[in-house]
Amino acid sequence: MEQQARLLFTHISSGDARAIVRMAGFPFQLEGERLASSDDLHREWVRQLRGKRTDLLALERLEVLTPDQMERKYGTPPPRLAGFPWKEPRTLIAVATLPTFTAVALFREDVAGWHLVGFHD
Repeated sequence: MEQQARLLFTHISSGDARAIVRMAGFPFQLEGERLASSDDLHREWVRQLRGKRTDLLALERLEVLTPDQMERKYGTPPPRLAGFPWKEPRTLIAVATLPTFTAVALFREDVAGWHLVGFHD
């Protein structure tokens, strides 16, 4: 799963919204907005990435944690993550440190494997 998380941040740093959407499962939670389709998610990722210098977003550090590990290490998530479905079964959280911000990505496992189901920076 760590490899998928690294791949996600490679796609973010290259500004590849289509590749990010291919990793996604639905419903998807992006920056507090719940998205139900790949078209909606693609439009929103394009909008999100357009405002960033993605070429400067090199991954500095990555941790992949279970919900319990994340809560023990970082405490209860802040109110801005209240709608983030981070305590669902078969969920792992990738906490990534990038040069200008920290991002949290949520991955959930189903019969087809691990899918990105949430992102917040």
